[in-house]
Amino acid sequence: MNVSASYRLGEIAANMERYRWLPRTFGSRYIFVNVPAFKLEAFDSGQKVLEMKVIVGQEYQDKATPVFADSMETVVFRPYWDVPPSIAAKEIFPKGSGYLARENMEVYNAHGRTAVRQRPGPKNALGYVKFLFPNDFNIYLHDTPNHELFNKDVRAFSHGCIRLEKPAELAQWVLGWPPDKVEQAMRDGPDSHGVRLPRKIPVYITYFTTFMNNGQLYFGNDLYNRDDKLVPVVMAGAMPSKEVVDAVQALRRIAEA
Repeated sequence: MNVSASYRLGEIAANMERYRWLPRTFGSRYIFVNVPAFKLEAFDSGQKVLEMKVIVGQEYQDKATPVFADSMETVVFRPYWDVPPSIAAKEIFPKGSGYLARENMEVYNAHGRTAVRQRPGPKNALGYVKFLFPNDFNIYLHDTPNHELFNKDVRAFSHGCIRLEKPAELAQWVLGWPPDKVEQAMRDGPDSHGVRLPRKIPVYITYFTTFMNNGQLYFGNDLYNRDDKLVPVVMAGAMPSKEVVDAVQALRRIAEA
C-alpha cells in the first residue's frame, strides 16, 4: 500500500500523542503489551527481561482488545473457563450436548441462571494458567491450547483477552518461582489454584502503530483502523492558524526590508 510522507508524519504525531496519554513513570517492574504489534514485553529496573508474541482481539467492535492500564494481582493455575453468556448462547449451546462433552464443559446453576464452564485440562481455552489484573473490561492474560496460531503474522483471533506465547516464563517472572515449580503447578497442581503476587505489577495494554526497535523506526499494522480518526485530529492541531502564518510572514517582510 502506498502511503504518503505527510500521512507517515501524521502517524508519528498520532503515536507521540498516544505516548502522552501514558503516565510519566511506569514503575520499576511492569508489563507492556502493544496490541497492533502482537507483542508483550516485561521490564525490570529499566531493562527488558522478557518478550513474547501475543494473540489479541479480533477486528470487530465487540471483540477488539481495549486500551487501559491496571495492576496484576493474581496468577491462577489450572483455571476453569467461565464461558461468557454471549459466547455460550451464540457459540456453545447451538452445538449441542455432544460438543460440551467433547470439550470437557459442564452446565451449572450460577445464582439462578444457566451457565457453562470448561474444566481444567489440555482442552481448556485458557490453557494451564491465567494472569488477573481486575478491570472493567474483564480482560486478562492467559495460556492457550492452540500455540500454532503464534506462527501467524497477524494474530487477532481472540474475543478480547490476550493469549501468551510463553505463559510459563511470565509466571516465573511475576511470582519469582523456579521453572520446575511453575511447571508442576501448571501440569499436576490443584485445579483453580490462585497465587497472589508478592507485589502488584502494573500492566499497560497499549495501541501503537509506530514504534522503535533497536534504534529503527517501524510503521506497524493499524489493526483496528484507529489512525484514520486520530491522525487528522492531531495534524489539525499541529497546523498553525492563519493568524500565526500572517504574523510570521509580516515579521519576515520587516526583516527583509
